[in-house]
Amino acid sequence: MPDFQLYEHEVWPSKFNFEHKTAWSVEKLKGLLENLPAAELIYCRLMDTNFDYSSEMKDVEQSGTAEVIVEGVVRKNASINSTDA
Repeated sequence: MPDFQLYEHEVWPSKFNFEHKTAWSVEKLKGLLENLPAAELIYCRLMDTNFDYSSEMKDVEQSGTAEVIVEGVVRKNASINSTDA
């Protein structure tokens, strides 16, 4: 999911993609994933490959070189019965 700070530049609704329906950050996604029943959070991180932190506000997809997404991975915890959660 696009990062709210780096992709959206903390402007909502999005100026760069009007199809975006929600805004995401590492903290928001991590909070959601940590509360999933029968799941173990493996990681939640910001992917900012080739992002130029010194650049002015611009559509980061225009350059085609930057990746600014929030990524999270969970593992289903087999030891927890999801019907008990």
